[in-house]
Amino acid sequence: MSSIFGPKVKPYKGQKYEELKKMCQEQATLFSDPEFPAEDRQIFFSKSVPGRVEWKRPKVSLYCKPI
Repeated sequence: MSSIFGPKVKPYKGQKYEELKKMCQEQATLFSDPEFPAEDRQIFFSKSVPGRVEWKRPKVSLYCKPI
């Protein structure tokens, strides 16, 4: 399967967009990245969290096809 991102983009830790998208569509689930979990420590690794962090997904445009 060819990548929509071109031949120079290398998947991070084997994560291939097309395969992940297909899997999410087949399972009717949203993608949750095991390599970058939505945890405060992911963005505040060298100091304490300054307050409450609310993790959100980007909104889907009316012009985009939902995955």
